[in-house]
Amino acid sequence: TGWDVHMNHCDAIVTPCHFCKEIFVDAGVTTPIYVVPLGINAIYRPVERNPERPLTFLAFIDRGLRKGGIEAQRAFQAAFGDNMNYRLILKGRKSKIRASILNPNVELIQEDYSEEQLYQLYLRADVMIAATKGEGFGLLPRQFAATGGIALATNWAGTADDIDRWGVPLDYKLVKADWSHHGRLATMDLGQWAEVDFDGLVAQLRHVADHRETYARRAMAQAPG
Repeated sequence: TGWDVHMNHCDAIVTPCHFCKEIFVDAGVTTPIYVVPLGINAIYRPVERNPERPLTFLAFIDRGLRKGGIEAQRAFQAAFGDNMNYRLILKGRKSKIRASILNPNVELIQEDYSEEQLYQLYLRADVMIAATKGEGFGLLPRQFAATGGIALATNWAGTADDIDRWGVPLDYKLVKADWSHHGRLATMDLGQWAEVDFDGLVAQLRHVADHRETYARRAMAQAPG
C-alpha cells in the first residue's frame, strides 16, 4: 500500500515479466510500464547430458518455502523412493544450520556458489524442478534451460512468460501466502501464491523418466545456440 504513489512519480517503470506489470496496473500505477526480460549470462551454454547416468534432478531449497524445494523433494521421493537409478540434488545457500539427508539418492548442498560453480552444478543434473510459489522472473530455471537441461517450472507469475519456448509448465492452484516463519512478514497480508499440484508433479517426474530421450532432445533444441 502506498507504493503506487511513488511509482506514479516516475517517468517509466521497467519490470522483467508481464505478471508484475499486471500487478502494478491493478494497484493503480499509471506510469508507462515496460516489460524487459532479464538476460542469461553467456556462461550457461548448452551441453548434452550423458543418457547412461542415473536420471538426476535438481531443486533449490533455501530460506523459507517460496522456491518450492520441499515440494520437489516430496514429489521426487513419491515418484522414485530410494531407487538409485534416480538422483536428486537439493541446492541451498550457506546456512548457520547444517542439515542432513538420509536418503542415499538425495544430495544436499549448503554453500554459496559462483557463476562457474553454478554452471557446473547444472551440468550434473538432467532436470530442474522449479516448483516455485512465485517469481518476478525465474532466472534459475531459465539458466538451466539455457544449458540444455529439462526445466519444469510453475506456470504462474514470472516463470509463465514464454514457458513453452524454454520449459515444461507445472499446474498449480492459488493459496494464501504463508510467511508465518519470516519475522515481520508473519503479520502481513501478502496475498496469494502458487501451490503446484502435487499429484500432477509426481506424474510429471515419472513421465520425464519414462520419456527421457524425448524430453532431453526437446530441451537441447530449445536451448540458445
